[in-house]
Amino acid sequence: MSDISDMFNCIICYESKDCDFRNITSTCSHQAVVCEKCVNEHIKSRINEKQIFNIPCPTSGCNKIMERHDIKNFSSKEVFENYDELIFKISIQRIPEFRWCKAPCGAGQIHIGKGDTPVMICESCGVESCYNHDVIWHMDQTCKEYYMNNKKSDSITNNYISRETKGCPGCSIPIVKNGGCDHISCAKCGHQFCWFYDELIFKISIQRIPEFRWCKAPCGAGQIHIGKGDTPVMICESCGVESCYNHDVIWHMDQTCKEYYMNNKKSDSITNNYISRETKGCPGCSIPIVKNGGCDHISCAKCGHQFCWLCLRQHPFHKITCLHRPTIGKLRKWTRWVSRFSILSCSRTTYLDE
Repeated sequence: MSDISDMFNCIICYESKDCDFRNITSTCSHQAVVCEKCVNEHIKSRINEKQIFNIPCPTSGCNKIMERHDIKNFSSKEVFENYDELIFKISIQRIPEFRWCKAPCGAGQIHIGKGDTPVMICESCGVESCYNHDVIWHMDQTCKEYYMNNKKSDSITNNYISRETKGCPGCSIPIVKNGGCDHISCAKCGHQFCWFYDELIFKISIQRIPEFRWCKAPCGAGQIHIGKGDTPVMICESCGVESCYNHDVIWHMDQTCKEYYMNNKKSDSITNNYISRETKGCPGCSIPIVKNGGCDHISCAKCGHQFCWLCLRQHPFHKITCLHRPTIGKLRKWTRWVSRFSILSCSRTTYLDE
């Protein structure tokens, strides 16, 4: 077999001299176009980013995953040792009973006694740590006393975590997004997810709970109100602002819900007239929807239900049976339109006069 390096350059470094070209994984079916040095740098970069799970082939268009033996074949001794060490650390952290030593010795161990014997003594340096709170052992304090003394600071920490972080869907560890795109890779378990999509799915899902209300202040929080209409004053757990559960507004001071309703009956009547005139209720969740342009294929932002604006039937199952369509005589070249658009396209067609 002739030397491949004489035939082309590496697509990453554009070098051909003294380059070793080999298939990166055993499942790659493409030609070897990335040299060994560049593959090694690719692996090193993923290790530095803590993205060592599912390392893909660096060849453009190839998504084959490099196995451990593939990484060993291409990486230098130092890079592979770093890879193995990081894999081990991440894997062992998944054991619930494992704790790292709080001293800078770099050791860790599995604590057999769990919470019943909270004092954990490092087998490497002898430093005592608390298994329950994952800190240096709190001398002259029980775990309960330590918890009560640190309850306030823990509350501040928890508020920050709930406000500034999101839990990884794979392992639930809090993650802070400090820039970049919305594609997140968890450094602990390797789970990849979309920062924005998961938040949107959560908001859409929680809004379906009848007792849920968003806070009327700009804090962005929301909660489920247990008392419902019997105790209409809803106090936001995040910012403390009072809202009315019944009317979904800032709490109306010096007015009962009935008085507020009577005082706002006229404006509510105008609002209801506008809603009935300019909106249509979603067939899935009944929320009023305003159509401000575009085609008649509607997707509800609250429940995700898809329907036709003209006849309100579920899209795309009604297809050409829409009751508001013109007569068949005005439909031109329907068969060509069907072949051009898939069933998932907007169900409304363009009708032309003959």
